[in-house]
Amino acid sequence: MLELSWIFIAYGIFFGILAGVLPGVGMTVVMILASPLLILYESNEIIQFYLTAILISQFVGSIVATYFAVPGEPSSIPAVVEGNKLAREGKGNQAIYLAAIGSAIGGLIAFVLIWFLGQNLGVIFKNFGTLFNVIMILLVVILLFFVPAKNWIERYVFPLVGLTLGMLGESTHDVNINFSLGIELLETGIPAMPLLLGLYTLPLLLVLIQKKATSAENFIQSLGIKGVVFGITHFFLSIFHAILGFVIAFIPGIGLNIVSNLSYEIQKKMNKYAEKKNQGQYGLLAAETANNSGAISVLIPLVLFGLPTTTSQAILYNILLEKYFLFGPTSFNSLLINSILQVLLVTTFAGLILAGPCASIIGKLFEKFERQLYIFVVILMVIVILYVGNQTYNLELYTWIVIVSFIVGWICRNMDVLRIIYFFIISTFLVENFTRILFMWDLL
Repeated sequence: MLELSWIFIAYGIFFGILAGVLPGVGMTVVMILASPLLILYESNEIIQFYLTAILISQFVGSIVATYFAVPGEPSSIPAVVEGNKLAREGKGNQAIYLAAIGSAIGGLIAFVLIWFLGQNLGVIFKNFGTLFNVIMILLVVILLFFVPAKNWIERYVFPLVGLTLGMLGESTHDVNINFSLGIELLETGIPAMPLLLGLYTLPLLLVLIQKKATSAENFIQSLGIKGVVFGITHFFLSIFHAILGFVIAFIPGIGLNIVSNLSYEIQKKMNKYAEKKNQGQYGLLAAETANNSGAISVLIPLVLFGLPTTTSQAILYNILLEKYFLFGPTSFNSLLINSILQVLLVTTFAGLILAGPCASIIGKLFEKFERQLYIFVVILMVIVILYVGNQTYNLELYTWIVIVSFIVGWICRNMDVLRIIYFFIISTFLVENFTRILFMWDLL
């Protein structure tokens, strides 16, 4: 049985709070910050960290969304719409505790479903094969190219730019092939961390630092559950949306943003049978429960099929590759499942405390130190990047990449540059599997 790494659980809780509290930061930035630390440890500890951080971020994200009407990520939009509305009506505690309890139930339902998967590993092994894996990969690539985007540049150009940048340097199949554009520094390829920092993180954080400080307009209430109502209808709706969120998020290519907002829309359709005064509460509960349950199952396609479907997962995928982690059903074994179940129990309890009784404390700290937190993250990230560049003897390359990518990122700061980052990170993965397809069809 794999041991639970308490130090990594603690790291995950800290970084999860950071990801949930700071709008725009999210798991992508957290994974960049934590990468130098994670690479020193074992695969199981890295997975425990990621799972803890993403679960805690889902719990804590609803606090900022409810009190300040600021979505940390698109998955928090229902909490902004319904949670903040309840807060303005003087029902802030009801919104906070509904989200916290719903998230906890989502985690517990995910626990049961993961356990059930563990009891049926034989079925997974029986139906898993190269052809099945290739079909899944093709499906995900198609979905990723055609997910909603503002314009054709984001939908088609950004993925192609990311793929091109990812293929610079030495070929993974032939050491004699090197795509460096004649630039000596690029012969080893472009490292992911400085590109992420310059293209996405620094422009985003500088915009957030410049914006007007967020105010909760006295919505933050004192600790306590007085007046909080969680009835039988809330309970059964939580179970329904937890199962729904788990199943939807399990589909490769479906992110938590879709899971949360889809559950919210489904509940809005169901609300025509509910009392008007409870409709907002049910919508909030649906989104938060599905969100937390889906945060577990969204990791399974990565472990089972080696399919990273979000930018933070792509970074995790990169780190696990360096640790020689073998993606596939052999790694999704009873040991890993037991480890996931332990993490689930611990984070569900911790998240319930943080997003319930401690919500007002977190909200007040965010209101007071929001800008200082963003500045701290910027300084910390620059230090991390320079440290890694120096340790890998690539400081000049790291510096140039940060400068050039920051200029591009600032120009494109109102566009979804994460699509560039995502396709950049998975470029090697796509090339390798495309080559496998050609071999299967005797085309290579």
